[in-house]
Amino acid sequence: MSAQTVLMDFVLQENFDPSSCEQIVKDMLEGQLAKGEKDSNILKLEMRHSGHLVDTVMYSSQEDMMIMIRIDKMEKLLTINIDGPHLAPTGSQFKDNNLKKKAQLFHHPNDLVKFEGLMSSQLGVDRSGVLPVLVRGMELSPYWTTTDDRIVECSIKSVLHQEISEYQKIQILDTIDFGRTLVLDGQVNLSEADLIYTRTLMNYEEYGGADILILGGGDGALLSQLLAAEPSPGHVTMVELDPAVMTAVAMHMPAVAGGVLDSLDGARHDIIVGDAVKHLERCREEGKQFDFVFGDLTDIPIDTDKDGKDVWDFISRILELSFLCIKPGGKYLTHVTGKAASASKQMFREKVKEAARKAEKDVEISVTEAFVPSFMEVWVFAQITIGPGKK
Repeated sequence: MSAQTVLMDFVLQENFDPSSCEQIVKDMLEGQLAKGEKDSNILKLEMRHSGHLVDTVMYSSQEDMMIMIRIDKMEKLLTINIDGPHLAPTGSQFKDNNLKKKAQLFHHPNDLVKFEGLMSSQLGVDRSGVLPVLVRGMELSPYWTTTDDRIVECSIKSVLHQEISEYQKIQILDTIDFGRTLVLDGQVNLSEADLIYTRTLMNYEEYGGADILILGGGDGALLSQLLAAEPSPGHVTMVELDPAVMTAVAMHMPAVAGGVLDSLDGARHDIIVGDAVKHLERCREEGKQFDFVFGDLTDIPIDTDKDGKDVWDFISRILELSFLCIKPGGKYLTHVTGKAASASKQMFREKVKEAARKAEKDVEISVTEAFVPSFMEVWVFAQITIGPGKK
């Protein structure tokens, strides 16, 4: 079950009359509902309020539609919000399949844009806008937000896999634009179109003969690309907490994993199902060091306040332990956050410096950027070179 919302706005002329504007909107909506046969009883007045700056009126229809018209007298802005069970088809089978009733207001996706144009003409305005029909209340929302809180929409075709593991909610979606896409706890993790993510994370380093540790990376993409690198690394160890992620990706996204998740060990790699922190602690106790450590774990928090403290504490611990397990001249490579999340990027730098102080290591930080298709934004990656220990 779901509902739809239509949002329109019109910038009115200097000498507009609020009551005339309201009547034009009401008449046009009733005309649309009646397919040209106007009936003053189609819309029922539910509320009217005249504020100091904004006038508000609400109408309802017999089909459970609610219409709110607001006129900002100072800004000369008319906004129309329409909510209903099924206002118009969207053109997306995934979204429209959730709508059980026949469209109430518009019968083709382009009808809404045409209606906006006719409304602009009737109101005599030059500036107006309309958003695509929003579908709300779906079991899986196609709307995601970027790190700077922009709304983006994924072209979902179907849900191929869905489960709740011991650690998280796992979904694999089939999408038009990105192919098969892994979503963890509602956040996009990786898609078949995101090879640029893995290549940028790898930073085009020379991995010949290297001893490499991957923390996380349950989608298998990084492990697969490292094993395919030339010259080839000496050995790659991957530590992933959730085996359900690996099983789901191996079954539904084989193009991403490239077969590396089919078994836990191979000639040049092994996969450990376990906790990254505990593994690093064990490596530290045993004096085990690596040429490269990849942090392919959780995203850093967008918020830098106390709400993200637990995650920041986890990231800080990972950084400190990793620095202690990397050979001098080796590197810690990780994804950071969206380019637009300035505060989080700065916080990450501070956490790196703090971890380096605790580990008594000199570090150099550099960053690279890449547009990641399924994220629909530019993502930042960090390369941290480990110097000799401080004396």
